[in-house]
Amino acid sequence: MKHTTRNATLGLAGLTDRCRPALARFGRRGTGVIITTPGLTTAIDAGSGLPFFPLDEVFVGSPVLLGIGTPNSYLVVPSIDGDNTKKLAAFMFWRQKAVVVPTKGRVQAGVLFELTGLPESQVALLQMAVQAVRGKRGASCARQCAHALHLANFRLGGGRSLERIYRPSRLASLIWRFGLEYEDATGVHPVALRVIHASPTGFGDHFVGVWKREANAACRAAEKQYRKRRPTTKPPIFEPAKLPALNPERWTGPVVEIGIARSNRLGANLTFLAGQKPVYVAKLPGLAAIPALRMPLKPFPVIKDKVTWLKRHVLFARPVITLINRSRVAAIDWYVDGLKADMAIDMLTPSPSADHDTATLYNCVVTSSEMRLTALHTNETRDQQSKLIHRLNWVAAKHVLLSDYDPNVVFACELWAYRDSNGQPVLCINNNSGTYKPSPERMEAFAGHLRQVFGVQVQTFTMGEAI
Repeated sequence: MKHTTRNATLGLAGLTDRCRPALARFGRRGTGVIITTPGLTTAIDAGSGLPFFPLDEVFVGSPVLLGIGTPNSYLVVPSIDGDNTKKLAAFMFWRQKAVVVPTKGRVQAGVLFELTGLPESQVALLQMAVQAVRGKRGASCARQCAHALHLANFRLGGGRSLERIYRPSRLASLIWRFGLEYEDATGVHPVALRVIHASPTGFGDHFVGVWKREANAACRAAEKQYRKRRPTTKPPIFEPAKLPALNPERWTGPVVEIGIARSNRLGANLTFLAGQKPVYVAKLPGLAAIPALRMPLKPFPVIKDKVTWLKRHVLFARPVITLINRSRVAAIDWYVDGLKADMAIDMLTPSPSADHDTATLYNCVVTSSEMRLTALHTNETRDQQSKLIHRLNWVAAKHVLLSDYDPNVVFACELWAYRDSNGQPVLCINNNSGTYKPSPERMEAFAGHLRQVFGVQVQTFTMGEAI
């Protein structure tokens, strides 16, 4: 398996206290550090049926950003007169002229590429480019936005042109992989990009929605052209958020190494079908020195019935697990700088409390040197609509799939995280694993090591024998 090392340092200035760093995978296009916005307020626009969110819940000040909605692309720039922000909105298939309108503090939810640290001269050039595109028709909203960036002397990393990009997903993919740079009189300069996930759906699931709407773009354009004009509606109005600026000092504790798995082409396509289930890995130094965790656990230690025999020798036999993991975990990107212990905990989707029934659960397998985890649930709506997808999600989270029959497994559990009434992060674990059946004693030993490595509270819950 291929391993790469990357830097996780990310500028956090200009964001509100709602924002959290996280690691994300954009299909087979690679992994990266993003900003998530748990608890973000969204409201559906009655006219378009699309979700909107208030900018002041994410940004302090007036950002410069490219937004990828579902699938609408738009550019947000500070107003020339300094009053709030304005948005370049364009339309597909030359249907309407591009417009520049005040955002009024809200934009469509989605994935945002924020261009940070731009000099005032470059922001002014982008403002003029947006006005130059105004009133013109184009093949797509992504094409118009990319053209405005091109007019302002922006380009993809490595000198690649932004011209002739028509699909929003293609534009997002290229920026994700190559970044942006701009050229001025002093030379070529890289743009400090922040990728912000401001959407009610998961990061990968958002782009599934984008691709679906791109695929039926012609049908939607014809429908809009010939249907009866709908009554004009006003976008949702949000109350001022009044959130404090994000303080990076809130994250303490020792630096930890966190990895995220990359899939090959087949694995990426399957995850877009069934939902995103990236595998995360965390180094746990000193684990091998704990007496209660020295003896490895065997998978399926007792076969009492035909169902267990079928799992062990057919459904989850070693060749089957190996074949799945070749596609699912083709490589691991390790992020080694800038990640504090409780910051890594905040990367997990937060649960409301320690209650297992309402928690966002992760399955976790622990070897003698690291812990591996993946979400138990992904897109619940999609999961409920298809029995096949429900079964795929169930298989993708199995402990034996996480372990890949590693001979050094010393513990397996369910794991979740929340913040207590004082705002402190809390990890919760149990010993619920029908595959490895760890004892409560192992659970307490592992909990003690987690407290030492991450420097946070750890709560334990003993479960009955899992099926």
